[in-house]
Amino acid sequence: MISYGALQLTQPLYAASRGTAATVRLPRTRLTLANLARVAVLAACSVALLWQTIETAITWKTGSTVTAVYLPRENIAFAAALAALTGWAAAQLTPTTWILSSHADDNITTGALLRRGYLGAASLSLALAGLWGLGIGIGVHYTPDPYIKITILTAAPFAAAAAIIALTAHRIPASALPSWLQRVSPPAPAIALAAAGVFVEQLAFSTSPTYLFDMAGLFQSAGAAMLGAGTAFTATRQPLLRGIAAVILGSGYALVTGFFTARYLTIAYIGVLIWWAIITTAATVMASTSLGGWLRRWLTPPE
Repeated sequence: MISYGALQLTQPLYAASRGTAATVRLPRTRLTLANLARVAVLAACSVALLWQTIETAITWKTGSTVTAVYLPRENIAFAAALAALTGWAAAQLTPTTWILSSHADDNITTGALLRRGYLGAASLSLALAGLWGLGIGIGVHYTPDPYIKITILTAAPFAAAAAIIALTAHRIPASALPSWLQRVSPPAPAIALAAAGVFVEQLAFSTSPTYLFDMAGLFQSAGAAMLGAGTAFTATRQPLLRGIAAVILGSGYALVTGFFTARYLTIAYIGVLIWWAIITTAATVMASTSLGGWLRRWLTPPE
């Protein structure tokens, strides 16, 4: 996972500092494999779901031409959402790490790095979404138009949120930057658990690999329980509430999952991810110096 050692060591320094992200330089460390773990996990989950969707697709042909395709479109949307969050995770590294030694002593402010990183994440989200939709079409030998539409529409909220963060994060006070960077980082363990749940659940609805067919019920229930727990861990940060919600949602999802209901569980989780992005963006706007103050004054009822 991302190392916050440098941030923790310098947090007292920033607590006493003045200014905003636009005027300060956050201490950065050399980029390591450990830093990239969160990015790698999200990317691997996205690719795994994309691969499984193509491999388990059912096609109908007239001669050698594919005339119809059945595949879980909600899994395509989930893969696109994970691709978008991969861009978020990479953007979160921008102000805290450097790649080449020649960049260690640059004078670029944290605000400028955040703007570049999250504008890049917004563009990368849409680009990967389009590529994922195109890859589905190529993989099943069918027109990619409907798949591109699904992936682009799913990635659009994440791209919009990243763009808003890029435009407002430079106003965050320097003392609030360490905690904000942790807040804005995607919850990779929870997302990976949910993605693994969807992957396992999908095994129950396909005959590939065939030797798992006799254990379809077990895989279906186990995958749904993992998805329910992942949903709970993503939706809240409170440890006690997380545990209670994980038990309730995990057992509930295992009981209600089925061929016609599993898709709604996945769609619900995509909704939770979009809600997480909205809340994170709202927290960024509220943390910014001028915009946050204006919003607080506007939302506070007159006495």
